Amino acid sequence: MNIGFSWQDDKWVFPSYGYRTDSGMDILGYELRPRNFSRKEICSSKGSPNNLSAVNPYTKNTEILCIVESYLDAYTLWQHLNEKGQSSKYHIVTPTNGINSLPKYINRIEFEKYKNTNFL
Repeated sequence: MNIGFSWQDDKWVFPSYGYRTDSGMDILGYELRPRNFSRKEICSSKGSPNNLSAVNPYTKNTEILCIVESYLDAYTLWQHLNEKGQSSKYHIVTPTNGINSLPKYINRIEFEKYKNTNFL
């Protein structure tokens, strides 16, 4: 659940984990962002799917689903919750093609597994 930096591409690297509510997290691809985090020049690694990406795993302690706009928002929220010791209560998800693509994938979300859902 860590971002990285590619010195070769001069870009931040955000792993794309598939959304799931069973155990495990599989990396499906990567989103690459410029060093200054601008929205220009955002790209995905070859073969990265367009769907929902989780930032952290669903666990037996998960109560709340948080759907956020971007990887940057998702990882920032995860870091904040992790520092407060609260990250296991939340499942943080983002559409890989941006929030405007959420209607296309919303039927894949298992809302019944959560006590609450937040759109941030």
